[in-house]
Parts: sequence; C-alpha cells; structure tokens
Amino acid sequence: MVPKCCRTRCGHVEAGERIGDIGKVLPACRLLLRDAVSHVRGALNYSRAAGVCGKPFTIAVPAMLRVKVIPSFRSVFEGVFAGGDGVGLPAFTRFCAG
Repeated sequence: MVPKCCRTRCGHVEAGERIGDIGKVLPACRLLLRDAVSHVRGALNYSRAAGVCGKPFTIAVPAMLRVKVIPSFRSVFEGVFAGGDGVGLPAFTRFCAG
C-alpha cells in the first residue's frame, strides 16, 4: 500500500507497484524530492536577498517623509488655512510625523 503523500507527489511509486519492481522508480522519486528541496532553498535565498535589499528602503523612506514631505505638507496646509482659527495639522498627521 502506498502512503497518500507519495501518491499525490508522484505517480512513480504506483507505477512501480504495477510493474512489480519499485526499485526501478525510486531513483526518479529521489530526483523529484531533491528537486523540491532545491526549490525551497532557492526561495529562501530569494527572501533573504529581498530582506537585505529592502532594509535601506525601510530607513530611507520614513527619513525622506520626515525631512521633505511633512514640512512641505505642513506649509501647504498652513497656507490654505492661513486666515482660519488657528487650524493646525490634523491630529493623526501630527501623531505620525512626530
């Protein structure tokens, strides 16, 4: 009897049972399993590389927002409401911008 996990992964084991010699199909099953491991390794390497390359952006984007975008937004917002009743930036914006 072939376990369900082997049946779903490859039909090679069932074919080996049908011909009466599982030993002939085991190398093909080993190759498929080894290939799956290499795919997982590749995916892990890709995620590591993406993490390393993404780190500078996690530092640069908030810094750029704080230095360039928020001051510009503040001056535009104050210019629009210059004659208003002392309206400042919205509370959420002040909370996020610090």
